[in-house]
Amino acid sequence: MVVPTSKPDSPRFSYDELTLSKKTSFSKSRFLGSKDDNLNRMDFFFKKKGLRVRVAALIENSQNEVLLIQQKKKDSYYWLLPGGGIEFGESAEDALKRELKEELSLEMKSASFLLLNESIEPGGKRHLIQLVFSVNVRKEVPELNLNEKAITGFGYFSSAAIREMDLRPDIKSFLLEGDFKSAPFIKSIWVSEKK
Repeated sequence: MVVPTSKPDSPRFSYDELTLSKKTSFSKSRFLGSKDDNLNRMDFFFKKKGLRVRVAALIENSQNEVLLIQQKKKDSYYWLLPGGGIEFGESAEDALKRELKEELSLEMKSASFLLLNESIEPGGKRHLIQLVFSVNVRKEVPELNLNEKAITGFGYFSSAAIREMDLRPDIKSFLLEGDFKSAPFIKSIWVSEKK
């Protein structure tokens, strides 16, 4: 089942809203603000540098098919695991819950860490770190959020279908193995330095 939709693209925020200072990483007056403003500025800083840390959900239905979403960039369509960027100060699990709710109206019951996938564009302009989790959801049938601009479709797909798809980042070999064993994911409390 593939559900298409069409929506105009729009940026999450504009460059002018998050201008970096020329003297330091951030001007003092621009950096001092609400917690949300500061987190958005740090999020923008990582995007400006080309580093993206993304969480992704591997969700299987009762036929062992994998849920994928379709996106369009420029003139090409491609498929990927549902998920999205981790905002600065947000845990990986919280980001995963938020993204699944925002994109597909899915409520996460549990998640176990599967793998870290790293992809660096030749030339080093973009760098993606993707944390993939095996996720159990309360209902198998997603509902596309019409306000989610980037998604053009979704569906559950068999290994045979995945083999022929343009999947990004390319973790096709992992998905085709079908032996999804969880790996350690250590979430620790930050220890501050003593003064």
